[in-house]
Amino acid sequence: MITPLPMVPTIDAALAAHIVLALFAFGFVLPLGGSLGYCHPRGTKDKRWFYAHASLQLLGGLAGLGCWISTVVHVNNVGSPNFSNSHEILGMAVIVGVLLQLINGICRPHLPEGAGTEPSPQRKAWYGLHRVLAFFVLICGATNLLLGPGVLDSYLGGATYFQIAGLEYNRVVVSSM
Repeated sequence: MITPLPMVPTIDAALAAHIVLALFAFGFVLPLGGSLGYCHPRGTKDKRWFYAHASLQLLGGLAGLGCWISTVVHVNNVGSPNFSNSHEILGMAVIVGVLLQLINGICRPHLPEGAGTEPSPQRKAWYGLHRVLAFFVLICGATNLLLGPGVLDSYLGGATYFQIAGLEYNRVVVSSM
């Protein structure tokens, strides 16, 4: 005999999308793209690393925006207050950082032509801002991934992830037997 677990609030599609997109963007794609930008071979003419870096950052930025949009939809669906905890406040700051970083990437000044030429002052300033924003987005995005489960835990009334997984297992597998 299987003992049913206590009922917990359900996770709607918007909240599920938020969780998946946050893990994808801030836990995988943006750190991977950032590492390509940080670890690329300096002075090479091969631009494949740059195209991979830019593509991953754009994909991660779009996933981050999707994460934010799904949050807006979820909050409107359940009617909860906005910016009522540190996860929500930091999440908004991270999304602003993502948007600024995407705009900053589009506005990147080109390197001067010719071998051995020094980058322009504008390029040096851009590079410094790019690194600071990247550090902010990556560190704060990862920190927010750690804060998210606490918010989810309070939303679900203290249910653990194992209880939720057990409910889903019970609903899908056991009920079909």
